[in-house]
Amino acid sequence: MIIDYRCEVRYSLPMKILVSDIAKKVIGGDKRFEVFADVFDEALISHDEVSIAVGYVTEDTLNHLTALVRENNEHFKSLNLYMGMEWNRKSEKEAALSLDQLLVNLGLGRVHEIRGRFHGKIYLFRRDNRSLLATVGSSNLSGTLASHKNFELDIHIEDQNTLIDCETLFEKLIIPKSKAIEESEDDKFNRVKYRIDPDETELDKRYPSFVDKLNDEKFAQVRRSLDHQRTFSHKIKCPAKSNLNTYFGLGRRQEMADGRIWYRPRDFYEAELILRAEEIKSPNVPPVRFKVVTDDGYEFDMKRSGGKVGTELENPRVFKNLQSDGDLHIFGSWIKGKLMDAGVLRSAQPVTEEVLDRYGQNVLKLIPVQDENNLWFMDFTPGNNP
Repeated sequence: MIIDYRCEVRYSLPMKILVSDIAKKVIGGDKRFEVFADVFDEALISHDEVSIAVGYVTEDTLNHLTALVRENNEHFKSLNLYMGMEWNRKSEKEAALSLDQLLVNLGLGRVHEIRGRFHGKIYLFRRDNRSLLATVGSSNLSGTLASHKNFELDIHIEDQNTLIDCETLFEKLIIPKSKAIEESEDDKFNRVKYRIDPDETELDKRYPSFVDKLNDEKFAQVRRSLDHQRTFSHKIKCPAKSNLNTYFGLGRRQEMADGRIWYRPRDFYEAELILRAEEIKSPNVPPVRFKVVTDDGYEFDMKRSGGKVGTELENPRVFKNLQSDGDLHIFGSWIKGKLMDAGVLRSAQPVTEEVLDRYGQNVLKLIPVQDENNLWFMDFTPGNNP
């Protein structure tokens, strides 16, 4: 008689394998495998003490975690993030400082740097002073987003003995080797040479399906063909929770199995501009759908949304939302990227009138290109505020 001990182990411990969203799409409908990002969001909200130790972080995942805490902070008693490897980009540092500031202001915890090259990935969730869930595997903080593009595997742990082992790792290894990010800024932050990933910093690499980069000759040709007499100018307003600051508005309402409500945050780069009635009535207003070439040479589609195409003459007010077509993050990434590159905006911070004043521009200009159907030049260069 042959006994398969692997099956006995599998069913004697309450463990299961979690996968990234892209891996789940390949696997298909097998219910044994849950998506790590989904489990993380619900675990984060349903537990009151959270400790996360990972090798790497990214700007977008730090912003996502910041917004989750901001919108749902009543669920937490403590939250601490430990980061073990080097920083790849300056914007990661800025996003980490924003999260740290929020945690300190709420009295919840800190963002920490681990001394030494910690490459593990461990998430520990506690409620009522007891560890109830942990994950250990390959997912850095980037795995908490459904948009993460890597195949990741993590173990979902509820076994008490293993949970105690996870507690011990934090108590005897991670916490003693860590310092709060603010205290260690002069050390790791300043000695690291940031590695710039073009896929993260260049718009056409970040959104290859929607954005092109013009060569110098084509860009110069566009600049020579602008019809300045038909320039459309929009003065940018900075409401606290909409337009360029949608990230700070109320997220998308979610309901857990036990009936508790939480809010899934919007992305920091999700942004649009709201045209005013007099602007929509202007003879120079762009059409409902058009293509732009930006002042730094990117080309992508834009639209005015909020109505049914073909009815704009009947009710032009509904076509007031000026945004990128195909992916709402493109326009936000472009305009906020310019502000961040100028050093006047930090990741996960709001765009305010003061930010625009420091940048030197609060007007977005759209100028039609002569002899080109629905092609416009989008200008947000600093200087010459009206």
